[in-house]
Amino acid sequence: MLSKDRKTRLGQNGGIDEILAHPFFKGLDTQALLEKQIKAPFIPEIKDVKDIGNFDLEVTMQGLAESIVPRADKELVKKKADAFQGFGELVGDGLDASAKDESPGEEKKKE
Repeated sequence: MLSKDRKTRLGQNGGIDEILAHPFFKGLDTQALLEKQIKAPFIPEIKDVKDIGNFDLEVTMQGLAESIVPRADKELVKKKADAFQGFGELVGDGLDASAKDESPGEEKKKE
């Protein structure tokens, strides 16, 4: 699934059937999974709605600014688009110059 060449990635030739035929999924009852009848092998303990104890400190200690891409950086990514050559076709880059910058927690309103 992580192959650089998308044509060789698991599932590219046979879809979900190819993925489920992989030895990792041997013995998986897909119907029971779809019907949510399989108990999760691990259910994390959560103290309250703000409990982030199950996330790595590297992630939780990042400042909010690190998770938001400033407009200038978006423009830099556009200029360096060739750096992603060979990773397959991009499906919507999300870097539309006409899109307004959003504040944290603010969602774009669909027209």
